[in-house]
Amino acid sequence: MTGHIRQRSPGSWEIKFDAVTDPATGKRKARFVTVRGGKKDAQRELRRRLGPLDEGRSGEPSKFTVAQYLEHWLDEHAKHKVSAKTFERYAEILRLHAAPVIGGHPLARLEPLHIQACHGAMRERNPADAVDAPRVAHSEMKILIRRKVRHC
Repeated sequence: MTGHIRQRSPGSWEIKFDAVTDPATGKRKARFVTVRGGKKDAQRELRRRLGPLDEGRSGEPSKFTVAQYLEHWLDEHAKHKVSAKTFERYAEILRLHAAPVIGGHPLARLEPLHIQACHGAMRERNPADAVDAPRVAHSEMKILIRRKVRHC
């Protein structure tokens, strides 16, 4: 994908790039971002924004919540990689324990502290799941944070 840089005023640059294509109309959706600093800063920001798009990833992960990501992960990944009973258990743990605690949190702002709070809440809610719930949620959250770092 390509983008464009233009100077708005001394020390202020505007970058323009096509973020996504509207699936309904097929039209490109342009995004505009103002960058303060030099032209090199604007070029660096444009490369940073275009990188995920060139690799086929969403350029705007901040619009997703943790609950939306967990549902996506369950449907697109876990369902095809584990047995039906294991999938059922993963779904139960994530929907009953992780989603109510941190599900509404924006994915782009998820931090390890939030995951620790989620683990503590899981242990308090159901001591019988004190071993399974944090283990399942932690393995997925670790992947989630790794992906978040690559997207941002």
